[in-house]
Amino acid sequence: MLSGVLPDRYNTTNLRRLVRDPTLLAEELGNVRRSAARVLNNVRFRATHGDPFDVMAEDWDVLVLLDACRADFYREETPFSGDVETRLSRGSGTPEFLRENFRDQTFHDTVYVSSNPYVPTLQPDSFHAILPLLDEWDESRGTVLPDTLTESAVEAAAEFPDKRLVVHYMQPHTPHLGPTADRIRERVGLRGWDRYHVHDGQSKVNAGRSIWDLVQDGTVAHETMLQSYRESLQVGLESVERLVSAVDGKVVVSADHGEMLGERLVPFGPREFGHTTGLLTEPLRIVPWQVVQTDPRRDVVSDPPVESETLTEEETEQRLRALGYVE
Repeated sequence: MLSGVLPDRYNTTNLRRLVRDPTLLAEELGNVRRSAARVLNNVRFRATHGDPFDVMAEDWDVLVLLDACRADFYREETPFSGDVETRLSRGSGTPEFLRENFRDQTFHDTVYVSSNPYVPTLQPDSFHAILPLLDEWDESRGTVLPDTLTESAVEAAAEFPDKRLVVHYMQPHTPHLGPTADRIRERVGLRGWDRYHVHDGQSKVNAGRSIWDLVQDGTVAHETMLQSYRESLQVGLESVERLVSAVDGKVVVSADHGEMLGERLVPFGPREFGHTTGLLTEPLRIVPWQVVQTDPRRDVVSDPPVESETLTEEETEQRLRALGYVE
């Protein structure tokens, strides 16, 4: 009787379970409400925003991407002079950003330097070179530190003087860096990403909890989480300053996507944290765009790709699971 009317999970057996268990019923009603809010939100967003921009069609020699960086926080924290513009990103998360900007295309005038675990999943001939830094893992923080990426990016700028550079930092993405995050980590075992030591190929699971869970259950105050995010952005920007001072070319600082930090999609609805592919909100899709250096320009040419480090499907899944991206 229910077939074709309700989703498959609402079969007679499951409906009886929901009726008998108030906790399950409340959880399911919350899920339905959240799904409805997201659908309505996405319809509203598409009606009020134009088409997203093509990051590779923009004019730059060095593109700095700050992972999960909101435009409003960036505007408050940027150490660089000049206007901070905004762009509408093609992704609400890194996989979507990579897919929508680079899928089925080649950019043999560009080198991609990154510590993001999704970047090695790109086709190896997408860029002139792809330089992932997951083997530079910092065990104490569960991420690749921004200064490590800066050092590698400066080396890449010297090694490939006639190529554009994409330099993809993980900050301010979790696990946050900075004094507030350190205090949370010491007090409750802040997990962020699970630690993964790529040198011996072993996943070393941190027993801590994500900062989003800690905020939602009241263990960490909302304002404390906001400060932790802000400090992680500040740490990343300090390293970006060192990069800009060491490379030539027109340098632009932007982000792949933003972050939800407790906003509600509808009045009195549940708060949203982190980022979810397919969710369309201004905190996720509106990214900063600041030109921080203009001269001297790099003389860019296109050449056949060199051998890049890529991962097998099994290696990719293992790393993403260790980082908390997949269950």
